[in-house]
Amino acid sequence: MSKINHKKLSKKCQDENVFYVCNGSVLSSINELLSELENMDEDAFRHHVNESKNDFSNWIHDIFREADLADKIRNVTDKNEAVEIIKSSFAPTRGKSNKKK
Repeated sequence: MSKINHKKLSKKCQDENVFYVCNGSVLSSINELLSELENMDEDAFRHHVNESKNDFSNWIHDIFREADLADKIRNVTDKNEAVEIIKSSFAPTRGKSNKKK
């Protein structure tokens, strides 16, 4: 799976494409999804992810066009595993370049 840079993970979707979590939260980026998943109760997670659907995978695929990440979490039914997969999809943050010109 290719790594996604932090800028793309923080990119906000258009207002009409936000994700409405059943607990009342409204998400507009993959970073916000990650944060929400880390704090989400199991009932809310099960509402969106179960044997017949994965709303989070669909949203990542359809709105952010991140097919690799969406495919990776599509069949994941454990919240903590989904968090770890999303975290592992981040490209390392680069510090200032020390390359000689």
